[in-house]
Amino acid sequence: RSITHDLIIKCWGIEPSPMLIEKFLRSKPSLRNCFDRDFILALHNVVRTEDESNSVVEFENKMPFFQELINKMPSFIFNPDINVRTIEEQNDESFVVTDWSRWSIEPVGVGWPITGNALSKLDSIYDNLSDKRHQLKNVRSDDLKIIALLHQMSKAFRKHEYISALEIIPKLLLIA
Repeated sequence: RSITHDLIIKCWGIEPSPMLIEKFLRSKPSLRNCFDRDFILALHNVVRTEDESNSVVEFENKMPFFQELINKMPSFIFNPDINVRTIEEQNDESFVVTDWSRWSIEPVGVGWPITGNALSKLDSIYDNLSDKRHQLKNVRSDDLKIIALLHQMSKAFRKHEYISALEIIPKLLLIA
């Protein structure tokens, strides 16, 4: 695991205050607001094959499940800029993230990488999560994986990388 992963996990363990969550969610969209009718229509518009079309229909049918999962997940303060350029090691061997300009309130699982074997690492990380925060006791490792995949799908969609968003759907459907 990298220091970036460790810092994301530490962030998952910190509970933002209810007032902060409420104020933030009133002012900025989060993952909770990404998957609307326009999102689904855009996916339908970019399918290239019958298999992709079937995947989008299945994804659409599972949207209530995904929305419910997003809404029930504990929130955390997410920083998309946690990376080697923004992490400073201190004299006591602790680390400080120097850029918090783009923070947001998101469901736990957001920000975890989905490439390589990163998703499978969540299985072993999951065992220690409930020790960090009591709301994480009922969170399954598959829940974290689904949130990570939905976040990456949303990110690809916002960048107009629709094919990349489509390619995430089969991974989601295997877990859901």
